[in-house]
Amino acid sequence: MRYRDLLKLYDKRELSKEEMERVSRDIERQDAIGEYLFEKDGEFFSADDGAGSDESGDERGGTNQSRSGESEYGAAKAGGGPRMGTLSQEDALKFTRQVNRLIRRAFIKMGTVVGAVVLAILLFVMFALPQVVSLFYYNPAKEVAENTSQFARDLRVYTELAIPGYLRDTVRIQENGYGNYDITICQWYSLNGKMTNVGGTIKKGRLHLYDVNLLQRSAINVFAWYQMPGGSNDSLRELVAGGARLQSAAGDRGKATENLRRLSDTETYVAYVTLDRMMPYGEFVDFVRESGYPINWCTVCTENGVDEKPDHFYSKNLGFVCSPHSSCSLEWNQEEYPNLFLWADNSTHPEWVEWDELEKNLGDESYMRTHFVSLLRYMAEQKDFLAMIEGAQGAGVVDKETSSRYYSEAADYVEEHGLVVYGCVAIADKETILKMNEDEAVYEIYAEELR
Repeated sequence: MRYRDLLKLYDKRELSKEEMERVSRDIERQDAIGEYLFEKDGEFFSADDGAGSDESGDERGGTNQSRSGESEYGAAKAGGGPRMGTLSQEDALKFTRQVNRLIRRAFIKMGTVVGAVVLAILLFVMFALPQVVSLFYYNPAKEVAENTSQFARDLRVYTELAIPGYLRDTVRIQENGYGNYDITICQWYSLNGKMTNVGGTIKKGRLHLYDVNLLQRSAINVFAWYQMPGGSNDSLRELVAGGARLQSAAGDRGKATENLRRLSDTETYVAYVTLDRMMPYGEFVDFVRESGYPINWCTVCTENGVDEKPDHFYSKNLGFVCSPHSSCSLEWNQEEYPNLFLWADNSTHPEWVEWDELEKNLGDESYMRTHFVSLLRYMAEQKDFLAMIEGAQGAGVVDKETSSRYYSEAADYVEEHGLVVYGCVAIADKETILKMNEDEAVYEIYAEELR
């Protein structure tokens, strides 16, 4: 009977008591041998190598082994092939032990490698991947200078250029990885006694504000020069009297005046003042200083207003702060963008502008032209910011190159033609606005409550 058949009968409990006990002892002995071979660290192959390297053949019975091997080989050859039992039981056990040892080593090495790879992937996903992904999107927290983040500087330039009355340069940013950030735009200087902060998120280059009105640009026709067939040599009153079609957000002068009279006596307003005649910057400065009006921003011809008779005047409503407003602690490349910020915090930078020098610079057309051009050039370079900020205003997906060209072309125009002002903004109450509205230099005023 084969031993395999005997094991089957053992499983079925069909052997005699003596046979059952004998097979049970055999199984226990085989289990013990297997465990021993697995745990024992043998050196079977190294021992064989040492024996085979003995040239004399005397040590460890090398000659006898060789002869024995030849004899076994010859016997096998004579019999037509290898025969069972040519290896001793001890050699077989050594061989089995070595195989088990190699298998165990292979599993240990594989486990170590797999563990290291899994750990590396886990660490990469946790720490490196968020930073790598963020490189592909606008990073508002990027430190571009000491105490100056990318978003703070971009926001300061943009709000001065396009959002009069809402100059902002103080932000708090919390990085969340994978191009995502929580932001808070803070107000630290108030023109109406109210402080308004606004929160939001930047997710992979897209800005979402919880109050979208804060950074909303004014309507394109907020100044009455919008689409008028005239330029710097014309009077709006004369053009309208001659039949020119007015497309102002305030309506005609009569309707605009009626709306001003309905304003609250207790609120502060952003008053968009349309000048009856466009003024070179020097003349505009004289008008502001002589009148004493609280004008702090002016909008400049950036396309065709200086032409003698343009078909239509294209108002981009880009301008700059033209009166002492508030200082900032931001830094920038002064060689690339000279006069980018007019009034820096001289508590940290004593070499920057003092008050008397600031007022002098505000009246210097050449100085302010350089300032305005630097603002435009800087903003033209911030393509990712432009796409993000303009997309947040309902423009959808914004073409970066088109937005950049918009500011570059404006800078080219101003460098060639200088500063010609067609409107300005005052932060004022109802009484002051009505007084300004009666000035001969003013055509009409459109007012919104200061948020």
